[in-house]
Amino acid sequence: MQEASLVTVVLKLTRETKNTYRYDASEDDAPVGNIYIQKKAMPSGAPPELELQLRAKSP
Repeated sequence: MQEASLVTVVLKLTRETKNTYRYDASEDDAPVGNIYIQKKAMPSGAPPELELQLRAKSP
């Protein structure tokens, strides 16, 4: 079985809305520009940075 490639993106907290936290990529050419995470998923509050790892799912 061939190992899938792994991409890591660092995201920084940039905005808080009523129900979500918005994180933006720290690099302009990142494969993920931004993500929104529900506040209920982070009951202890939002960390200033996230590290997101993406791996392609093999068929």
